[in-house]
Amino acid sequence: MIRSSGRDGLALPATVFVLTVIGLFVAGTAFTTLQEGRAAVGALAQRLALEAAEYGAVAVLRDWNPAWNVGVSVGQTVGPFTHALSGGATSVVRVTKTTETMWWVVSEGAAGGVLARRSSRRTVNAVLRLDVAPESSSAAASPMDSVRRARLSSAGPVRVRDRWWSEFD
Repeated sequence: MIRSSGRDGLALPATVFVLTVIGLFVAGTAFTTLQEGRAAVGALAQRLALEAAEYGAVAVLRDWNPAWNVGVSVGQTVGPFTHALSGGATSVVRVTKTTETMWWVVSEGAAGGVLARRSSRRTVNAVLRLDVAPESSSAAASPMDSVRRARLSSAGPVRVRDRWWSEFD
């Protein structure tokens, strides 16, 4: 005859509990892996979009047209210029003349697109100043006006150090 103790059936609930905890660990690991993969794809799209935007801003300096210096009036926008990069990224650049010697460059980079799992957009702004020697005459009309126009037509943009807006002319 077999005697029964008061602990009948304790092994089965303990086993079910342990298997449930292990299953939760496996499900949590799978979920975390999935989220890490999505974050990595999103970070890649953001990096490509930023690189495309930076490329567009630098391409303006590379492809600068000296005719813009005198042919574009203040407040007028030149562009958009579109650049396609490897990896499916693109940049769209617009250049606005803010003063006689200052230009505002807005470059928007995009990566991913409709068919990609993740898409991203980044915008880079730059302020360019033409390297022009200051006029020595303060007369209302002087022969220096024609010299200044000649200098503006051949000058190219230069990078501006970080300054407060009130310091720009």
